[in-house]
Amino acid sequence: MTTRYAGIVNVTGDPDSGKTRFFLEAAPLSKIALFHDDIKRPPMIDKLGLFIDLVKETQGMKMMDWGQFVADKIAKIKPNQFDAIIFDTWARTEQALRYWGKAHAHEFRESSTFSMMGKMKSGEEWKEGDRYTARLINEMASKAKFVGLITHLKEQN
Repeated sequence: MTTRYAGIVNVTGDPDSGKTRFFLEAAPLSKIALFHDDIKRPPMIDKLGLFIDLVKETQGMKMMDWGQFVADKIAKIKPNQFDAIIFDTWARTEQALRYWGKAHAHEFRESSTFSMMGKMKSGEEWKEGDRYTARLINEMASKAKFVGLITHLKEQN
């Protein structure tokens, strides 16, 4: 079996609707890197090319440390080492990367380019956080044919 899909895909849905299964069929299991941050462990994790249990391995980490832990793991993946890189789920990682990017906005932009007004500057820093997250997704896409990001629907009020 070769990679069935290519590109960057975000799938969302209700619990137990098949999101993880859908993505685990994107490529041969041995060619999938799965970053797992969910309650239910997927079957056959021993057959995956890479399984990172974010729940276990990041226990006790603060938000920005979490983001850098993930960024470091992504940086260690070699191009074409895996056909698919999957996050189940993406929500907490995305939030951690955004916070890190905002806190380190000065590393991506000259200080003189930020607004002098506090609210404006804060918004510009958040935008750098979004760009940092996009850079990490792009980095994953440069290393694997398929990037899968799973998010859950929130409960309705």
